[in-house]
Amino acid sequence: ACGACSVLMDGEVIRSCTTPVSAASGRHITTIEGLSSDNSHPVQQAWIEEQVPQCGYCQSGQIINAV
Repeated sequence: ACGACSVLMDGEVIRSCTTPVSAASGRHITTIEGLSSDNSHPVQQAWIEEQVPQCGYCQSGQIINAV
C-alpha cells in the first residue's frame, strides 16, 4: 500500500482505496486538498521549505500521515 489514497476520516488516517463508502457516511473527510487552499498548512510549508518531495505519487499520503 503506497498511501497515495490516504485521507483523514474524523481526524484519523485511513486508506480511501480500501474503505467502503458506507463507512464514510456521516463522517468528516479531509483530503490533501482540504488541508489548505493555498498550501499554507504548516506541514505543507515544511515539506516545501525542507525540499522533502521524493516522488509525486505518494507525497499526498505522506503529508496526510504527518498531519
